[in-house]
Amino acid sequence: MLTSEWQENTPLAKLEWIKLYGILFGLRAQADSIFEQEKNKYETLKALIASTDSLSSLVSRHSSEHCPRVLAGMSYGGVWHASGGKSFTANLVRDAGGCYVWASDTSRELTFSFEEVYALADSVDMWVNPSAFGTVDEILSLEPRVKNIKAFRDKQVFQNDGLKGPGAGNDSYEGAITRPAELLWNLTKCIKGSVPGVNSIDTSYKWYRNIYNF
Repeated sequence: MLTSEWQENTPLAKLEWIKLYGILFGLRAQADSIFEQEKNKYETLKALIASTDSLSSLVSRHSSEHCPRVLAGMSYGGVWHASGGKSFTANLVRDAGGCYVWASDTSRELTFSFEEVYALADSVDMWVNPSAFGTVDEILSLEPRVKNIKAFRDKQVFQNDGLKGPGAGNDSYEGAITRPAELLWNLTKCIKGSVPGVNSIDTSYKWYRNIYNF
């Protein structure tokens, strides 16, 4: 059976597909219950992150200091491919307390010349999802010019391949779908370091990792 879960734009929309499988396997009530539990956990965490950001803004003259600018994507042949402002990645970054550089865009996917992205080089604090590349050397071998991007210089490059599924696939696209709160918290820790008052979140799930660490 073909599904289009991968086309959903938010973590909760992806999770909601569990309801379909609940119906198919005669476990509708259990599936609905899991969805509601995970939904509540995600929304509670999202609200806590947002409230912390609001409080930080009140005590700062420049609220942007508390909203790290986040770049996504990678360059192939001089063309940078990135998630649009309405994409899953953009929404997850926003919920995690980051400011996605193309948040105002209304599409799902974007392409730019490398020069257009390079113009943002000194304004981005973090870089997430650099395509399928898992090491610094792999990225540099494809596009050496990224070494001048501030996030790269500051060693703030995060890839979502920290966990593998049973078939050695990227668990960020597999198991993480059923644990949206854990995924959100994982990325939030990368972006913000910590958020006071968070509990009931399993911190053993680490899909996002800094490629400089291992």
